[in-house]
Amino acid sequence: MNASTAPHNPAAGSRSFFAAARHVIGSCYTHRELLFALMRREIVARYRGSALGLFWSLITPIVLLATYTLVFSFFFHMKWSPEDSGHGYFIVMLFCGLIPFNFFSEVISRSPMLIVSSPNYVKRVAFPVQLLPAVATGAALFHALIGMAILLIMRWAVLGSLPVQTFYLPLIWIPLVIFTLAVSLIISAAGVFIRDLGHAVGLILNILFFLSAVIYPAATIPGTWRPFILWPNPVACAILQIRETCVETKPLNFVLFAVLMGGSCALLFLAAGWFRSVSRRFADVL
Repeated sequence: MNASTAPHNPAAGSRSFFAAARHVIGSCYTHRELLFALMRREIVARYRGSALGLFWSLITPIVLLATYTLVFSFFFHMKWSPEDSGHGYFIVMLFCGLIPFNFFSEVISRSPMLIVSSPNYVKRVAFPVQLLPAVATGAALFHALIGMAILLIMRWAVLGSLPVQTFYLPLIWIPLVIFTLAVSLIISAAGVFIRDLGHAVGLILNILFFLSAVIYPAATIPGTWRPFILWPNPVACAILQIRETCVETKPLNFVLFAVLMGGSCALLFLAAGWFRSVSRRFADVL
């Protein structure tokens, strides 16, 4: 019986997919030195040639924070809730939404061209091309962590202290980072074959910005809409949890965290397996 007439073996296909997913995910650890080196180069390259260098990663969020404070608090006199009486509270809540969304948006907006713009890496047999989405995610996370540090300083300045619930913040970021990496793997691989994917991604990110409760309280979303808009959106859930723990001093919702963690890991596994299966065709397309 030749290969064309041999019956399909689902178990063998499942084992092959599992091995492919394990290969992609495990390569981030196997090639961790290369991964960190590429992340450092990515971060430094952004500011290469500028007089202030890496200080721009600190200056930019501070200037944006000052601008938001001036416009929203002093020009528009906006309040986060009727009980909110301070100028800074709205800005703190707004920054809680902007930092995780900007992290996700930065990675995903770059993803359609990650593989396409690096044909030399793709055509090198020894180079693990699956590291490219991880490099973009790590570089964006570096800037997000700087933003989070500024957020904590702003929170302390406005509300007077940092609650013990602040220690939950690293946990909240873990499923968001895993989810972002998974989506980046999918989009970067699809971008090799669908060259106008970048336009669609840009449109979707614009829509997602207004559906993720970035600039308004999640409580304003009608209850009947939340199962369709809020809960299936890991970015919105991360924003909600950051606000609840960091600002409202509520305990972490471990049920929601477990769901996000499980769903993000499952998506990463599927994305890694699919990326590995289609990556064999990258060199032919490019």
